[in-house]
Amino acid sequence: MLEELMRVGAATIAEESGMIHVLKRTFIPEQMAPELIEVFARGVRRYVETIDHNLGEQDASKRRFERWVFPDYGIREEDWIPFSDMVRDRLQEVIEDLETQFVLFRRPNAGVDRTLSVGVGLYLYKDDLADDKKFQEMLGTLVDDEERFERK
Repeated sequence: MLEELMRVGAATIAEESGMIHVLKRTFIPEQMAPELIEVFARGVRRYVETIDHNLGEQDASKRRFERWVFPDYGIREEDWIPFSDMVRDRLQEVIEDLETQFVLFRRPNAGVDRTLSVGVGLYLYKDDLADDKKFQEMLGTLVDDEERFERK
């Protein structure tokens, strides 16, 4: 792992002390590398599992945190870059703060403690409203096709 982090410039080893210095807090694999496909699949799986859990959980206090925020009216295309820059900066601060809070929880004892893999995923999306309407039209077509099939 260290070799890969050094290869992509995310870490280095100081010659004088042998200490590992972290240069980047995140690692994004190369385009279409097997690691990127794994990151993609893991992210989709985790999000879908969260949605599935929340839909099936009657007790609201046991649902996992999942929120959306968006302006009802959208934003102008020319505001996309400043908006995405603002979101990136703010959410980077949140992620870094959460990362430092991990020390509040004891490290599981291997072979003794039941260990869970947990984390928080944040992402920014951008939909073109014209594409969204096409999707809604597709759904309408699917419903119409299903109704025709049921009548047969």
